[in-house]
Amino acid sequence: MAYPTLTVVTVDVDSASGTGSTDTDPLSGRVIGVRYIADGSAPYSNTADFTITTVTTGQTILTLTDVSASTIKYPYTIQHESAGGADAIYATGNEVRVPIYVFNEKVRFAVAQAGNNTTGQFQLLLERSY
Repeated sequence: MAYPTLTVVTVDVDSASGTGSTDTDPLSGRVIGVRYIADGSAPYSNTADFTITTVTTGQTILTLTDVSASTIKYPYTIQHESAGGADAIYATGNEVRVPIYVFNEKVRFAVAQAGNNTTGQFQLLLERSY
């Protein structure tokens, strides 16, 4: 049986470089969605870039550029053919899209170009099985 879990992290940017990152504890499950919630008093600048990856394997979960408001995304990945070569393609010419899975890894939420002394909250929705 599957059940949803919600992991919430805050990424503070304290430096003039406009960068910051926060790692979760190790997680496992299928990625359902990623939500960014702009802070009400010290939001990131409207040029903020987000990169969300797994720490050990470096798997990309989501990359967004020039984010200017709260948003929610439902990421996926492209399936490769069984020999590991080119992307799998349906007969219609469309890519085969499959869910992203995380297996006992930390997830890193990194921001860039976010301004100085800003903050934001991210929510990672996973579906876990037991």
